Parts: sequence; C-alpha cells; structure tokens
Amino acid sequence: MSALPDGWVLACLPELCEGGLFVDGDWIESKDQDPNGRVRLVQLADIGVARFLDRSSRFLSEQRAAELRCTFLQPGDLLVSRMAEPLGRACRFPGLDQPCVTVVDVAIVRPDPRKVDPEWLMWAINAPDVRAALELEAGGTTRKRISRKNLGSVPLRVPPLAEQRRIVASIEALLARGRKARQTLDEIQPLLERLRRSILAAAFRGRLTADWRAQNPGVEPAGPRSKTLATSSQRGRYALALGAPDDPHPAGWRWLPLSSVARLESGHTPSRRRPEYWGGDIPWIGIKDASRHHGRRITSTRECVTQAGLDNSSARLLPAGTVCLSRTASVGHVVVMARPMATSQDFANWVCSDAIDPDFLRYLFWAEIESLREFGRGTTHKTIYYPQLEAFHVALPPIDEQRALVVAVESRLARVALLEQAVSSAITAARGLDDAIVASRMRRQPLAQRSS
Repeated sequence: MSALPDGWVLACLPELCEGGLFVDGDWIESKDQDPNGRVRLVQLADIGVARFLDRSSRFLSEQRAAELRCTFLQPGDLLVSRMAEPLGRACRFPGLDQPCVTVVDVAIVRPDPRKVDPEWLMWAINAPDVRAALELEAGGTTRKRISRKNLGSVPLRVPPLAEQRRIVASIEALLARGRKARQTLDEIQPLLERLRRSILAAAFRGRLTADWRAQNPGVEPAGPRSKTLATSSQRGRYALALGAPDDPHPAGWRWLPLSSVARLESGHTPSRRRPEYWGGDIPWIGIKDASRHHGRRITSTRECVTQAGLDNSSARLLPAGTVCLSRTASVGHVVVMARPMATSQDFANWVCSDAIDPDFLRYLFWAEIESLREFGRGTTHKTIYYPQLEAFHVALPPIDEQRALVVAVESRLARVALLEQAVSSAITAARGLDDAIVASRMRRQPLAQRSS
C-alpha cells in the first residue's frame, strides 16, 4: 500500500459492515429449487462489474427458503462474486418485484452508512488494484475462489464520507462521458462500411474514372456490343447483369458476356475418406476461406490437398489471378488467387483473359454482392447455378480504364482501412478506460496525471 492521503484510513470489509451485514449467500442445491416458487435465486451470472445483470431464472418456494434460513436481500446490498470471471466483481442489488436470496459463492455486503457510502464501496471493490489483491488471496486451480474470510482481510483505502461522495460523482460523470465516446466510436464503423460501398458504387457507375475518359477520348471500346436480347436481362445495381441490358453506360463501356473475356471453371472436393488426398502443399479454397478473405487476394488457405487429391477428383489447379466467387452458402464472397490454387465446388472460378483485369472483376463482384444474392435461386439456401453464371454480362471499360479504376478504388479503400484501424485502436483503448477512471479516483489521482 502506498502512503495514504490525509484523512484516509485503511479498513477491511468486516469493519465497514459493523452494524450491517457481511455474510455468504446460502447453500441451495438443485433439489431445493422450485420453478413455481416465488423466491428468486440470484446467481453468479447476475453479477456484473458495477452492474446487476438480471440474467438467471431460478426459484425456490418461500417454505423452503424459510427451512434453509436463507438471508433475504435488501435493495442496495452489495453482491460480491467469490468466484471468477472476474473474481471479486461487485454490484449493488437494485431490488426486484419478488423476495430474493443468493447463492453461497456470492458475499452479501451491507455496509454501515455512517462509515462508508455503499456506492463508493462498490467502486472500491471493483478497482483494479483491489481485484488484483483478491486474486492473490484466492485458491483453486480449475476455477479460482476466494473465501469470505480472505475477502474480508483485504484492506481498502477509505477516504472521509464527504470525499467518498465526491469520488462517486466524479466516477459517474467520467464513465458517462466514456460511454458516450464508445457509442460514437461504435457508430463510426457502420459509416465506414457505407463509405466503402459508396466508393465501389461510384467506381462502377463510371464516376471515379470520368477524368480518365476525358483525357483519353480516342480509346476504343472494350469489345463488340452483346447480341443477347434485352428482354432476357436482369440488371444488377451497377455493371453486372444476367443477359445484356439495353441501357447506356459511360462512354466506351460495353455490355459483354463475362464468358467472352474470362473462362468459367468449377471446383471440387477430393474425397474426405482418403487421408492421402489431404494435408499436401496445394492450397484449396473453401467457404470459410472466402468469408475470411472476402474482397482481398488470398495467399493461404485453411486446408491443402495433395497432387493425388487433384488427380483423383474433378478439382483443378487454377492459375494465379483467378477470381473465385462463392455461389452457395455465403453467396457473393469473392477472392483472387495470389498463386495457383484449387477450390471446392462452392465456387464459380473465372480465369481472366487479357481483356479483363482480375481486380476489376473482384471489385465488381464485391460492389454487386446484393445483386448476386438476388441472382441466386432457392429459399432456405441461395445458390447461383451454372445457367445463371453463363448468362453473366458485365459493363466493361477498356483495359486501361479498368486499371485506372482499380487504382482509384484501392487508394480510396486504403484510406478507409486506415480510418478503420484508427477507430479499432480507439475502441480497444476505450475498453480499458473505465478501469483507469476508477483506479485514478480511488487513489485521488487525476487522469491527466496518470496519462502523463
């Protein structure tokens, strides 16, 4: 213990509860409980750090509670968990609309209000240094537990009552500001996802490369206009469709069958009954890989297959740059192979020709993820079947504009990623702010002093 400020004293829970109550909850077994009883059994799951969680739903009868001589809780009692996780967490009991008792691994603390403010005592027990001291007094290997005797032996630094109340007010004001800050940070993340989607939308409406087209007016269109009848088309949101839409796109963009600029390949899963087909050095993309790496280039996979697995199945080794689109389960997740790989049958794999940039196609699929799900068939589980895949049409710019579009998208997405990283770091830091606030106030130490 460091030196105490003037007017502060060291005291343990039994001293602060003289005239009050410091006991364990009651030993109540499963056979004592009654789902139709009127007495609520408060359990460890109900006790949060400075917050009553009200999660459990166990009961016993009034008669059984009387037979067991249970201690009934009063509104304002402190409930302290004698077991992890975390050990020593404390909250005030708010009072419920039925009589309540608690379990033996919860200590009931009813302090003497002439000596200590109950709200201050709750924060004092939850302070990081006190919880660390309680951990040292706990026993057990699988799950730590502290006895009430040891709980009552840990000294607390107790200020005068008036200062206790000022500390509580300061903690509550700072915690409210912290909650507001965390709420603001939580609200930023969905906004960043909306910004990411708006970047992709602008790209495939031709807006990000408008200056490029103005500076390159003589560039030839990507290819001849598709001859597919417009009446057979189902438009996506931007530059993808089933069939060829008969509507304009930016100058120089043409609706083309995707199969005319990229070769469609399927995937396969080697037999799981043959262990010699698995554990090799050939990366094999499954649905979980696509979910984890959605929108990015993929360099490694959760599972690999052997050459024998490829030779004895319909799986194919596809070249780097292949765009893999999940067509079942997580419909619309897309990755690009960073090196030769195979995939499961859950993917439509597009091996791109020189006429289409793989990253252009990756970002197009990413932008059109909602459209892709609408293209799927089925009610419970959506699937894009091969007739739909073969009918895919893309609004394709000239190859140089495709590359300019990819550069424009990636520079903007990189800035979004930096913002996301900053927000994530701020959220992580904010999670530890509550403990810092409580610790500083319990030691009469300003937060500014802690952080300097």
